[in-house]
Amino acid sequence: MMEADIFSAFKEIAGYTDVITKFLITIAILIAFVFARRILIGLLERVMHGFRIATGRRVYDLRIEEYYIKPAKHFLSILLFGIGALMVLGIWGLAGVLEGIVIGAGVAAVVLGFAAQGILADMMAGIMLLLDHPLRIGDWVEVAGVDGIVRDISIRATRIRSFDGEVVTIPNRKMVEEVIINKSRNPTLRLKVTIGIDFGADIGRAIDLALYVMKSHNEILDKPEPSVIVKELGESSVNLEMRFWIKRRERPDILKLKSEVIAKVKKTFDENDIKIPFPHIELIEHRDKK
Repeated sequence: MMEADIFSAFKEIAGYTDVITKFLITIAILIAFVFARRILIGLLERVMHGFRIATGRRVYDLRIEEYYIKPAKHFLSILLFGIGALMVLGIWGLAGVLEGIVIGAGVAAVVLGFAAQGILADMMAGIMLLLDHPLRIGDWVEVAGVDGIVRDISIRATRIRSFDGEVVTIPNRKMVEEVIINKSRNPTLRLKVTIGIDFGADIGRAIDLALYVMKSHNEILDKPEPSVIVKELGESSVNLEMRFWIKRRERPDILKLKSEVIAKVKKTFDENDIKIPFPHIELIEHRDKK
């Protein structure tokens, strides 16, 4: 009887010891992951400020833009949290329980899986934007039908303030699927202005006058040279397309410049008897023969 009591006591002590050991290991894992996160974030910040890696004769300059650090930190924290949670569950023998819950969830698990798939796709797309950096905060871009200024790039979505004052949030997976037109990367921009002239007007004369207007404007660059092409024969006019280059500037300034060019062309055409026709419709009357 006494031996059984002693065995039970040792078994109880061993059980407490096992719990304490698991608890201490859990604490150690948490501390290790906290330090790992700090070290990795420190490396990210170091990369942000830039450093060089030499491999043989080649030297690479590595640098991450500052506004990409925030989504990178979020992704790193989520990744470390997931790994740490799985390790802790394994130590406490709950990994199998968690697996059973997921399997037993049935339809709910499928729904959550589809939801997580979208979130994961956004996160992976955010990493692609981080590595490829086709746009930066403050860039003027046109993407997914939105024309505006990039205000924020997170791990899940990109926010653009349109020129109508709306803040549009675009999921990153859509960002990588769409064509991104970045109008802030080059120091110059090419603008196009379409203007229609009467079918009876002298096309060569109209082109010369349009070129004169563009070349006389002090904000239009000489190189590349301005040009005018016959774009199409419209319903009521011969449509000319004026093409010219300017130094990159804010969109309101561009709209003002285009307005000045159009007004100057209209005035010049009027002075030289080049007509800009109104849309017109030709009506044909059919009479029944009796």
